[in-house]
Amino acid sequence: MTSSFTNENIDPQLLALDPTQILLARIRNNPTTADATPEPPLPEGGNREDAEMLAAPLLPTVSSTTSTPSLVVFGRLVKRKTELSDSSSVAFDQFCQVRCADERQVLIFTQLLELADLARRNEKASTYALSPELTKKIGAYVKAFVFSPTTTAYRGLNVGEHIMKAMQECKVKDLPDEEDTIAVDMVLDKIRDKGTHHRNIFKTKSMEKKSTLRNVAVLTHKLLKNSNIKPTVQSYQQTAFIRWCIQSYPVLSDEEFWLKVDSTIATFRTGSKCSADVDKIFTEIYESDKKTYGDPTDTDYKTVDAATSIPQWQVMLRKQADKVQPTLQSGPGSASKKRRIEDEEGDDSGVESVSG
Repeated sequence: MTSSFTNENIDPQLLALDPTQILLARIRNNPTTADATPEPPLPEGGNREDAEMLAAPLLPTVSSTTSTPSLVVFGRLVKRKTELSDSSSVAFDQFCQVRCADERQVLIFTQLLELADLARRNEKASTYALSPELTKKIGAYVKAFVFSPTTTAYRGLNVGEHIMKAMQECKVKDLPDEEDTIAVDMVLDKIRDKGTHHRNIFKTKSMEKKSTLRNVAVLTHKLLKNSNIKPTVQSYQQTAFIRWCIQSYPVLSDEEFWLKVDSTIATFRTGSKCSADVDKIFTEIYESDKKTYGDPTDTDYKTVDAATSIPQWQVMLRKQADKVQPTLQSGPGSASKKRRIEDEEGDDSGVESVSG
């Protein structure tokens, strides 16, 4: 009996299977006949065992109407030599258990169509580019997030998704469809870049010891310069809190510092009986900052009422900022281990203008 499979139509990857497994599969699926089978020619530089292994069919001969248990068994042998995800492994097992060859062909064709659809989506996404207007909007939204008094975690879980959600709720133009995953990732990458940039500015400016930046009002307005974010009393409290963190944890790296800020906010919130107690903590830090660096009322800078003077897009963003959960730390040196996203430096170009 001759097999319908030859070396020419065998997947080259299957040739790497263990010879013992190949031989076992061949014996199980190709019953011995009385007809003598001519020996295969020796490959150049090889031996008789190599020739027999290359000539042996690697796949079982399957009936056109039914599957055999040997297909399931051989499938297990193949899986041992491959690295499949859990979902792919389950799908492979189900495929081997299908008894009808026509049904298996339908499954294969369905997978080919799915791959074709994925290729078309990737081709469409590869042509996507952030428009200059969207880039400016991203910068403005990220800056508003970093300097939002409601931000609960600067390096928390899914920060980019929360910011993008606010942009979607405000119907920002040129945002990609959620189904366009590659384009969405491009937007999230830009959000991360801008987040790193503005956090670095926030920390660097707050560390400066210039007499002109000592007053929290002067410092806050300097940080929000060239943006349409109007400082509130809560903005002053936020700046005072970041400066307090810098003074309390002076030896932390940038990565460790912002994770420490997040865990500190979480400790304040979880350790307090109510939100009023949390407000008291930030008020106390703010009052101490005023005694050390000067009262904002001694400057020409003014604040606005958060309840009446904050534009709607910032209101929506503040709601999302309050939903971010912190990345938990488990001990010294855990910042790099717990780091959920990899940030890169970004630029601060075009963050001035935002409209719904």
